[in-house]
Amino acid sequence: MKNRTTLLVGLTLTMLLCGIFLGKAQADLPTTILKIEAPAEVPTGGTFTASVIAQDVTNLYGWEFIANWTAGTINCTGETLNTALWTDYLGPWVAHPIDNTKGEYAQSLTARLPAVAVNGTFWLTNVTFQVIKGPCNITDLNLKLAPGYTAYCLVDFYAEEIPHQFVKASVHVIIPEFATFLMLPLLMLFSTSSLVIAKKMRKRR
Repeated sequence: MKNRTTLLVGLTLTMLLCGIFLGKAQADLPTTILKIEAPAEVPTGGTFTASVIAQDVTNLYGWEFIANWTAGTINCTGETLNTALWTDYLGPWVAHPIDNTKGEYAQSLTARLPAVAVNGTFWLTNVTFQVIKGPCNITDLNLKLAPGYTAYCLVDFYAEEIPHQFVKASVHVIIPEFATFLMLPLLMLFSTSSLVIAKKMRKRR
């Protein structure tokens, strides 16, 4: 009985300590998020837009990042920057931001005086893609640090990096909608043929 009581007390203390440490770890996570949003499914040969968004950011005065994907699955075809974030800005700093051979998009934009830092949730850039590989392919769209950044991709008025979490997107290439309509008659034809063959085999027996 004593051993059982000791074991229960030990387990209770362990669970309490784990809860404290997990709670502290979650509390230490930055609330700002840098994420990339894209459609979960895109048709073969289709196009789509992915948006890079800074969520719940404070004192934003500039950004720089690299987005990458599985080269050969999709091709980046263009960018649209949110230059309305600040009244005055510098950039875009990367003259040739798209490298489809590596599967990368890199860009940067910074505010300048007399512009003021902004707070809230903003889209930073919209990037368009063309699907170049067939169905049943999946590629992640990841965000990572640009050269020169040590931890984060967002900077404040004092050129200090703003802590944030990364959130990626995953895109699944599917069969176009019109092909789905073709599949239904084919499946029905296959089912009918199978029934006819089965019937003939039963007669032979």
